[in-house]
Amino acid sequence: MIEKKIEKPSWMERLAFNYFIKKAAERKIPVDEFHIMNPQEVKSIKRVSRITLSLSAFYGVLGVLFLYIPIYAFPNFFFAYNYYFLPLDITLEIPVITTIYSAILVFVELYALTITQLWAVRAIANACGYLNLSDPDYHENVKALILVGMEKKNKKLLTLGINPLEGMSKFNLFLYMLFTKLKATMTNFVVKLLL
Repeated sequence: MIEKKIEKPSWMERLAFNYFIKKAAERKIPVDEFHIMNPQEVKSIKRVSRITLSLSAFYGVLGVLFLYIPIYAFPNFFFAYNYYFLPLDITLEIPVITTIYSAILVFVELYALTITQLWAVRAIANACGYLNLSDPDYHENVKALILVGMEKKNKKLLTLGINPLEGMSKFNLFLYMLFTKLKATMTNFVVKLLL
């Protein structure tokens, strides 16, 4: 008999699960049906959206600033090592310290973005009255929302009906993704110009 190995949740998933459980007591239950959103719920979701987008942009700007300011302020520390590659008879300049520093900044930024996404998912679920402690599937619903916040694939998400881009044509989806990439590129370019 083959035993199925149960995958242990990551430390981030456990942290998020505790956060959702802790915040469940603070939840305000809407007075109307869950599928009918009242103006207060819509206002709350728009507020969460604005805060999330603002924080994400702020993290991006901080990441670029923390990357380029130290590199230009302390060029002697962020020098490139010269390595002679004998088989091709060439010398390579490898910026080891800059690469490690960049990787650390990326990790910190992704961590902050994940925490922000988890907060946004919990706040939107709270506004919609989705999580209910008396629901027998409460823990499974929390796990599904955590996977949404961490952008992990889960078949249970199909049952939740969560797809903000559903119904969008392929062309509009392409334009949306192009705009998102251009916005990130322009932010990076503007910060480089300011430095």
